[in-house]
Amino acid sequence: SSPSPTGKIVSSKGGLRVNQAFENVSSFLKGRNFPGTVRVSGSRPGAATSAKTPARSGRVSASAAAAKRDETGPAGDGERRQPAVGAATAQPTATAACEKNGAAPGVPTPSGGASAPTLDAARTAAAAARDTPRDGLGGAGEVAGARSGSGAAPVTAAAASWTNLHSARDKKFERVLAEPIVNLKELGELVWSGCPVERRPICWKLMLGYIPPNADRREEVLGRKRHEYNNWVQQHYEIDDAERSEDELAILHQIQIDVPRTAAVVHLFHKPEIQRSLTRILYIRAIRNPGTSYVQGMNDLVTPFLAVFLSEVFTADDMNLWDVSTLTPIELCHVEADCYWCLCKVLDSIQDHYTFAQPGIQKICFKLSELVRRIDEQMHGHLKREDIDFLQFAFRWVNCLLLREFPFSLVPRLWDTYLAEGDSLNDFLVYVCSALLLKWSDQLKKFEFQDIIMFLQHLPTSTWGHSELEIILSKAHMWRTLFGRAPSHFLR
Repeated sequence: SSPSPTGKIVSSKGGLRVNQAFENVSSFLKGRNFPGTVRVSGSRPGAATSAKTPARSGRVSASAAAAKRDETGPAGDGERRQPAVGAATAQPTATAACEKNGAAPGVPTPSGGASAPTLDAARTAAAAARDTPRDGLGGAGEVAGARSGSGAAPVTAAAASWTNLHSARDKKFERVLAEPIVNLKELGELVWSGCPVERRPICWKLMLGYIPPNADRREEVLGRKRHEYNNWVQQHYEIDDAERSEDELAILHQIQIDVPRTAAVVHLFHKPEIQRSLTRILYIRAIRNPGTSYVQGMNDLVTPFLAVFLSEVFTADDMNLWDVSTLTPIELCHVEADCYWCLCKVLDSIQDHYTFAQPGIQKICFKLSELVRRIDEQMHGHLKREDIDFLQFAFRWVNCLLLREFPFSLVPRLWDTYLAEGDSLNDFLVYVCSALLLKWSDQLKKFEFQDIIMFLQHLPTSTWGHSELEIILSKAHMWRTLFGRAPSHFLR
């Protein structure tokens, strides 16, 4: 092959496909600046070329991809999930205590079960995103940034290719989770890029250390922790107000004010059963951890866990269709206890966000300012000239881990990456905030103080799909790779 007079690559074999791929990449990179070098490599010399091989730049419609996934994916949509294996073989003492307040020990099998539920209303939103491209970007399941012509008919070969890709990824999760002792490092690498909906509950529990990687011990550990939480509810929550101290009454009062405000646009969190669970979780966490107690914003951090762990019971794609009144007391107690322990794991890793003066949040906001100055000095200078302190808009971002800045349908995917980061969450959060802020750099440079603040407090992300979120996470990863291990880059 050799360059043509137009600069395109011409080859006697497959030249048309190479040229199309080159145009797609050129179209995506047009007007964008990326540090480093962009390399375009071809296939290995001598690689066979077949008419049956799907073009990599082909676009897959949502309906075709979803149909293929439904044909080959796990069963269970539209059915009620069967009880987890081991739920009926719990310790007698734990069973007795849980039955009183609606709990019973038990844990799903490592493989996640045969009839796994579907959570993500994101699937619905992403499907719409794939069928109706926004800014030329595809939805979930497509390579972030790939461009193709709108209105093109679905390509059967390409749909099959994507189905095979997702099938191979699912098999990797299945293989890792089926091991007697799960390799958490390998699992974390898979979860970072997004977890299959049906495997998300067990993956999150493993990544947070709520259940052990040793499959033989999970049932016993899960039963013990659920029993322990149940005892604390009876000891601290199910008592008369006369038995509470003034501080405890103040904490409970503040939680009861904040819970109805949680995730205002998600109907699920305004159902009485869920709000009572939220109140119990937050109150027990505050009483058991007086160092941080309860701080506004913690209520938002419970919502991803509630949504994901409820998906083990309900199978409808739309969370607003979940009828929580049909939950048995045992099922609700299981979900509540799991949410409590997982919330504790997350808060323990960012504890300085919620201690006096919240030094952890201030530190992240300072790092954010320095990183923005390094990446886009003009943007940083404009904010400075407008007397805008990063704390004025980034405090809420960090306090709620950006939960309020994205549609809730994207939150579970965002938290896949958060939980895979483990102890590095604080560090990575700086880069995610930077990527989110600088996405609108060109617009913000034209705004004045009031317009900037209003814009950053109400980001136009309500119509975002998975593709937009993937670009933010990819940029954050790229910038961390460039600057994360070279702090001197931040110095003038």
